[in-house]
Amino acid sequence: MEPHPSVDLYDTELTFRGVPTWKLHLIRLMFQSILPRLTDHGEKLGLMTLKIPVLGPMLVRHVGPFPYFCGGTSIEDCEGTVAYLHRRGIRSILDYSAEGLKNEAGFDVTRDEVLHAIRHASTSTDGDEPFGVFKVTGLGDKDLLEKVSAGMALQGEERAAFERVRARVRQICELAANLKIRVLIDAEETWIQQAIDDLAERMMEDFNRELPIVYTTVQLYRVDRLDYLRGLYDRGIS
Repeated sequence: MEPHPSVDLYDTELTFRGVPTWKLHLIRLMFQSILPRLTDHGEKLGLMTLKIPVLGPMLVRHVGPFPYFCGGTSIEDCEGTVAYLHRRGIRSILDYSAEGLKNEAGFDVTRDEVLHAIRHASTSTDGDEPFGVFKVTGLGDKDLLEKVSAGMALQGEERAAFERVRARVRQICELAANLKIRVLIDAEETWIQQAIDDLAERMMEDFNRELPIVYTTVQLYRVDRLDYLRGLYDRGIS
């Protein structure tokens, strides 16, 4: 797929305009030396650092990859970053980064944060937050999604748990439709993607009747996804 003719994705001057040279060197150093080690030990290191009184949260917030990958620790905290990017012609999608949770209370918190982000986007007067977004693994257990993707029969509490996943997804998409805010369902690992695809397609069928509200993600690095995309297109116009 060709990029929009007005956007040159290879124009690094456009991408990094306004970023000081020293900061670019720091980012390069982080990617070359820090990030490879963090992929193996980052979670443990981050949790250990957070336990340091007062200083721990400050270190996590300002040292390492956090400021380069996160706009803030809350929606309100992100507003300055959103405004800065908007002045540079870049619009933002607020993504509550929680996935792989293991309890119903955590899944409900993630749902509520996504709903909050969608409500916040609906108050934007200049379109700097055009989308909401979420991962289904923030709303339900990965092992459960793997079973559903494999076509395994669910029993008892598992069936009830998946209905709660479905209900959370529907609550998000329904609010987005009511507020006329587009919402993107992010793709994930191949072994749980079928369950996510099925949920996304059902939400698109239910909420895209008048406006395109619910969007899914097609991972075109997968050899089967172009046919899947064509199938979505054919069903969408039939």
